[in-house]
Amino acid sequence: FDKFIPNYKAAFRLTEDKEVRLAYPVASAIKDNVPEIQDYFRFYQTGQVQIKNNDNRITAEDYFAFADKDIFTLLGIKFKYGVPAVSNTEIAISENMAKKYFGTKNATGSTLLVKLKDEFLTLNICGVYNNFPGNSTLHPEFIGNIDLSGEVFGLTQRMFGDYSSPQYDFKNWDNHYFYTYLFLNTQANPEPASIKIKNYLASVDAEKFGEKEYQLQPVEEIYLQSNDLSGNMYSRAGNANE
Repeated sequence: FDKFIPNYKAAFRLTEDKEVRLAYPVASAIKDNVPEIQDYFRFYQTGQVQIKNNDNRITAEDYFAFADKDIFTLLGIKFKYGVPAVSNTEIAISENMAKKYFGTKNATGSTLLVKLKDEFLTLNICGVYNNFPGNSTLHPEFIGNIDLSGEVFGLTQRMFGDYSSPQYDFKNWDNHYFYTYLFLNTQANPEPASIKIKNYLASVDAEKFGEKEYQLQPVEEIYLQSNDLSGNMYSRAGNANE
């Protein structure tokens, strides 16, 4: 699995003490401070959402995700039409979903009403991407901008107004929601890189991160070697013992 990814040998998922969901700031912070890290994307997939098309027909969908826009280039997923979502009013959809909701026409420029929390939001379809391969451990059918995930957590100003307390901030260091995929320089060794990640995060907050252990899980191991990891519910997983 996941060997379709360009240069997959340099692609890893970061884990923290057997947990695959990490805090929002981790990826960008370590990218800026660990030279072995060339690029990254964060990924979050919500539970079932309701989608309403222009006919006001409501459908439940299970594979609604949010990610940094570089997910497509890093995973080698090309667009049939359009571009990734870069704002909270946009959504990119798979070929499967484009056909389901819009038939054979180019769906870009159309809209979908999506209920992420308490009400339907109007999202503009900015792109239609090729379906993820069958050997991908990630299989999103909708991918919104990573910051749109705040709608799911109910933390945006539009829905609830300003919150001054950091416990309500989904982008802080305390809330662990996001898969963090890292792409190392081709000459980098993952073991020293994981030590540098640990040391840097300990320097950010020794009390919070000093005793944590960080591992770089090769993407080709995710499918068969994630049964002992917490938070892996949005990745396909097999059983290495079968």
